[in-house]
Amino acid sequence: MKDRYKFFGEVALEKKFVTPDQLYEALTLQARAKVEGRDEKLLGQILLELGHMNEDQVRQVLDVLYPVPEEV
Repeated sequence: MKDRYKFFGEVALEKKFVTPDQLYEALTLQARAKVEGRDEKLLGQILLELGHMNEDQVRQVLDVLYPVPEEV
């Protein structure tokens, strides 16, 4: 399944940066904002604001999702 796109929360869980409950809380807040017509925040931003992740952890997840190819 290496070719399948992974989601931010999935990688954060795999790296044990968040618990399933913390991820659920953040996803619930994200969905509620959308339903209420408020500006949607990115999941990493919500997890940061909740204090469930720090900036370095968010960066590590983004590095997995969007790797920068090394120059030859």
